[in-house]
Amino acid sequence: MNPAPRKLGKWLRAVESAARGDYRIETVSKSGSGQLLGYVEWYARWRTFQFVPAAGTGFTWDCLRDLSVFVAELNQQRTTAGGVV
Repeated sequence: MNPAPRKLGKWLRAVESAARGDYRIETVSKSGSGQLLGYVEWYARWRTFQFVPAAGTGFTWDCLRDLSVFVAELNQQRTTAGGVV
């Protein structure tokens, strides 16, 4: 079972995928289903999480800030848990 979605700012949410170990980033909508905007995933070569946007998406500065904070938190958690970032 996957954890509950995590709200990122006003317009985004992150849905963790237990099977893949990444996060689906989607819009927050009143209907409960969001449009896919991209994924936050571990990039082993750079030893960091990264945001990979879906084709044809665009982002405002505040959404980019919220994504940046989320990625930084994931990297910090990995470092705190003993992983190498």
